[in-house]
Amino acid sequence: MAIPLSKLFENFHVTNRKDKSPSQKNKSSVKGDNNVVNQSIINSPVVNNINVSQHANDPKLKLTKITPLAIVEDIDSRPPMQQTTAAKAYRGQHVRWRLEFRAASPLLDGKHMITFRQIGEPIVPSVTCVIRTGEYPQLNIAPRGTKIVVDGTIRSVEGYTIRLENFVLEFDE
Repeated sequence: MAIPLSKLFENFHVTNRKDKSPSQKNKSSVKGDNNVVNQSIINSPVVNNINVSQHANDPKLKLTKITPLAIVEDIDSRPPMQQTTAAKAYRGQHVRWRLEFRAASPLLDGKHMITFRQIGEPIVPSVTCVIRTGEYPQLNIAPRGTKIVVDGTIRSVEGYTIRLENFVLEFDE
């Protein structure tokens, strides 16, 4: 059973990512194959490009409240014919999560796929991003379980994997 988005956002300060007033914020629309609009997707704080944080006074410290697990559970809770549309609704959304480093898999052209997981959760869902070898030398010595802040944009949500692009990895000093 999915966690209602309203429960995820209780007792947290909500700000619009683009620093617009609530009356000016962008309206999103998501249409399915038959132009059926799923209001629960459209009205989701993530789809409306809103970040929620306990660190409301410092934008550099804001972590996105909705978690990788909540995103996957939200998509999985929908009828099968709505899941693709729900997954597409998360594309392009900015996230900032503190995650655990899990693995690095070599790819072609001197790149590695880096895999993270939500702290305290089982292996799934995984959050992945592709880096150039040597781009983050700290990863060469980072043990599994190292906590890293990942700040980026959701490229896709496929099954139990959230792929990020345009990301920055932030390591503890």
